[in-house]
Amino acid sequence: MIERRTLNAPFYLRHPFLQTAFASLKFRVSGAYLREKSTFKLITTSSGTRLLGSYAEQAGAKGLVLLLHGWEGGIESTYILRSGEHLFRQGYNIFRLNLRDHGDTHHLNEEAFNGTMIDEVYEAMCQISELADNMPLFLMGFSLGGNFVLRAAIAHSTRKAKLKNVRHILAVSPAVDPEMATIRIDEDRILGPYFLNKWSQSLMKKQQLFPYLHDFRYATSSRSVMELTSIGIPLFTPYRHVKDYFARYTTTGPFFKNLQVPTTIYTSADDPIITEEDFLKIDPHPLLRIIISDRGGHNGFLTRGFHPAYLDLFHEIAAGAATNVDVAEQNGRAGSRKSSKRAKTASRSRKS
Repeated sequence: MIERRTLNAPFYLRHPFLQTAFASLKFRVSGAYLREKSTFKLITTSSGTRLLGSYAEQAGAKGLVLLLHGWEGGIESTYILRSGEHLFRQGYNIFRLNLRDHGDTHHLNEEAFNGTMIDEVYEAMCQISELADNMPLFLMGFSLGGNFVLRAAIAHSTRKAKLKNVRHILAVSPAVDPEMATIRIDEDRILGPYFLNKWSQSLMKKQQLFPYLHDFRYATSSRSVMELTSIGIPLFTPYRHVKDYFARYTTTGPFFKNLQVPTTIYTSADDPIITEEDFLKIDPHPLLRIIISDRGGHNGFLTRGFHPAYLDLFHEIAAGAATNVDVAEQNGRAGSRKSSKRAKTASRSRKS
């Protein structure tokens, strides 16, 4: 079921492009206080992958919030700093995590980043969750980072390795259908060239660091993000076709059928990259809440004073976290009872 909301944005922030732009522009956000309280943390996974993060902690914290940025962003992205500093001042410990090859971390790993790399990110998240100790853990991801935290919700629900004390997962403007998101990026006369240039520069930087492994020269002549993806994916990933690649991290249809942790998606009807149509393709689940705002652009949701409404939503979620956990546990027990009942029924059928 989809919930509708109205964003109380001032007249000068009602256009989706302005919402999207101001979400990333270094305007009214310094992050100095958060940086002052933070220390860098290098996470090493069992496969040897190294991901760099930054951790800010304080005595008597209400919980730990793990923030994950979007594509070609990083722990210094405006929306990450804005969110992290606000929540830190509100009493939460903050861990900002870089995805591979983001936030100037290209040198840490030989293999280039691609959107399917949930295993290393989830393992890093599980390690980070240990910092929560007995405090509640919240995950908040933006855009592609939103896609990653949604997949982390399913990994937590289905894998042996668990996120410690996870209470809720919030995905802001998540790319639930990455193929359609790529098409829409290319259709935008501003966002298309911007992301094409950013990704091309990232790939060339990777090549400069590891010239004996990578040849990304095709990136300099590609005319669109989709063209660059279609050429590159068969060359530096295990996937032979771009559609297979996109399918590996699409989160529509029955993706959430095994969900066991309360999860919220917050998106906007005027998002230039992620449209309402994408979320209508998600099968409903009692632990999944989808909120569509009338305005907000992509990662924006800015109200008066450039305050993002998703932070108000976070506080709303945190206030009800205990209730949500009870619901999750009840849902898990109900699922177990149903499985047990099906097993008994099958057993009686075999005997008869």
